[in-house]
Amino acid sequence: HQNGNMKLGYSKISQELFDTIVNILNIKSESKYASNIGGEMSLRLNDKNYLYDYTYKNIIIEYNGDLYHANPDFYSTNECPNPFNKNLSASDIWKADKDKILCAEYHGYKVLTVWDSEYIKDKHSTVERCINFINLNRNLDLGI
Repeated sequence: HQNGNMKLGYSKISQELFDTIVNILNIKSESKYASNIGGEMSLRLNDKNYLYDYTYKNIIIEYNGDLYHANPDFYSTNECPNPFNKNLSASDIWKADKDKILCAEYHGYKVLTVWDSEYIKDKHSTVERCINFINLNRNLDLGI
């Protein structure tokens, strides 16, 4: 349940998803993500900084690796799957991810989470889901 390249702090496969989305919607210059100009966006809440995988206008897409974010489809509450922190339980990881989403929502962002296994299993449907999420929330943002 891992794609093997986390040396950079982000996965190559997540950048493939984001590149696909921005090319289809022609929004590359307005999008922030690790391998794009400007990099990931940061938000702060309660003295804690969070980096977000993909941002466009008021929309965030978080790409969660199954291993690093303890996908609940594969891991139970007390398991510690993160290879960089063996003391971190799945429930600790889930709480941290929830706090990160709450920070984004507090700042007015809409957040969609994509799991690595979901994207690998069906890239087309995942891209479609992301595009639909962007279009829905972009239209709401414009008051349409």
